[in-house]
Amino acid sequence: MTAAPQHPDLHELVDQLSPAQADAVRAVVIQFVSPAPAGAETLPRRLPFIGTLAAEEDLAERSEEILEEIVRRNAG
Repeated sequence: MTAAPQHPDLHELVDQLSPAQADAVRAVVIQFVSPAPAGAETLPRRLPFIGTLAAEEDLAERSEEILEEIVRRNAG
């Protein structure tokens, strides 16, 4: 895979996908390299690899605080 030499593990990651996961990833990636022609009917996206999030109740309320903490941690 020469298109993304900065990501040498990408091919190995793709090799680990199940056939259904590979189909889903292909459907997303193909949109980056060959956009649908104008007026073409597009299929609905199926993204089974995206799950739901189980977290503490106030996670959304604390999101800004959490992001600021990550920035501070990475900055210093």
